[in-house]
Amino acid sequence: MMTKTITVSAVLFSLSLFFCVPARAAESSFAQKMKGKILLQVESYGRAWYVNPVDLRRYYIKKIGDDQRAGAIGVSNVNLRKIPMNTTQIVQDTAFDDVAWVLMKKGKVVASKNKDQILSPASLTKLMTALVLRDQPASFWEQSITLTSIQLEYPQSVVGGDDVTSEIHFAEGDRVRTRDLWVAMLVASSNQAAIALVDASGLSRAEFVAQMNKKADTLGLQRTHFEDPTGLDANTVTTAKEMAIVAQTAFADPIIAHATRENGYVISTQQSPGRTLTVVDRNYSLQKFGADAAKTGFLVEAQRTVAIKKAERTIVVLHARSMAERNAALKRLTIL
Repeated sequence: MMTKTITVSAVLFSLSLFFCVPARAAESSFAQKMKGKILLQVESYGRAWYVNPVDLRRYYIKKIGDDQRAGAIGVSNVNLRKIPMNTTQIVQDTAFDDVAWVLMKKGKVVASKNKDQILSPASLTKLMTALVLRDQPASFWEQSITLTSIQLEYPQSVVGGDDVTSEIHFAEGDRVRTRDLWVAMLVASSNQAAIALVDASGLSRAEFVAQMNKKADTLGLQRTHFEDPTGLDANTVTTAKEMAIVAQTAFADPIIAHATRENGYVISTQQSPGRTLTVVDRNYSLQKFGADAAKTGFLVEAQRTVAIKKAERTIVVLHARSMAERNAALKRLTIL
């Protein structure tokens, strides 16, 4: 039982003595309001009294914990975690200290651990961003986008001083083809590239995120909610099971899958004079798994996340607390 603490005046507290004797109707009503609460007698050295909701009598609390012995029920963190989340609030458990993973084959979960745990997906979010971008008309993919200082500063505007962003050395005024930004987003996980693509979509950022959530609804996802298109916002949440559905859908698109396999991709900016930038896949330990498509992510709140497609397998790992833990899960799941 959770108790609430209230402060009462000496006069009000003196009236509360009726808790020790049979209560009249008015007093009974007052007792009902006070049940389960701790009454603090501020004028008497802060003495406290617990109103037992069972017998509506007050009990003197000598020290912390006496309220439980007086009849309240102590609740541990273990017990609290058994209480299911409500249907309107989707938030991650910041005290979660484990890894979550799912192996999906042909749309069915065949192996899992903590598959319904609500967690932040970090940059796996960009798979949904890619799906929404794929709805853009052909003309979108033929344009070039001039990068602004606001777009380049976007990652730090979300995470502040946390050094958790993956970027390419874009500069203000760089004019970059849409297709090049697409590869930068999916291979190097560039948040700057992602937000530039969103800004060029013709939708406001809020409208774009609304489309991401609409697509999540279309996929039947109930514990997934997007707050931004990059995954930098830790309020973006999903589960390993639902992210596997997103990954399976995204990797089924050959344009998305092919982009995630690019390595050593060269971007030539379109302004004069132009610059040359190289997009490199530095997930060296991931490359040994020979995935047909892959996306990784990291955020302090999310820890290490990954989604891969290999043959008929779609694998998602969330909240791996080390690269070794992430790779151990992948090694096991790629041979099941």
